[in-house]
Amino acid sequence: MDFVASYPAFVQLWMQEQLRADDTSDFSTTTPHRQVTDVLLQVLERLVRLDEAEKFPVATTIFGAALFTARMRATGRADLARDQVISAVMLTVDGLLATRPHATS
Repeated sequence: MDFVASYPAFVQLWMQEQLRADDTSDFSTTTPHRQVTDVLLQVLERLVRLDEAEKFPVATTIFGAALFTARMRATGRADLARDQVISAVMLTVDGLLATRPHATS
């Protein structure tokens, strides 16, 4: 949220480039996406047990929700307070914790 608020022009440009990418481009292999999803994967590993095939899609979903709503907030949506947006994105994690076995330490 803070990165998007600090660099809204960069985020807008990056999102536009991803939308314009041809079918052979893989958004998930870009450096920013990979860095964020790697962190999310590490956090998910500590919180909840997921099937291997579910891990990357879940991390990508959390990243996409956070990026999109943060971008909307950065464009002046006064009804999207920072804490509300974070809480909304975290509902995904709450759902995982409620429906999946927790990771073992």
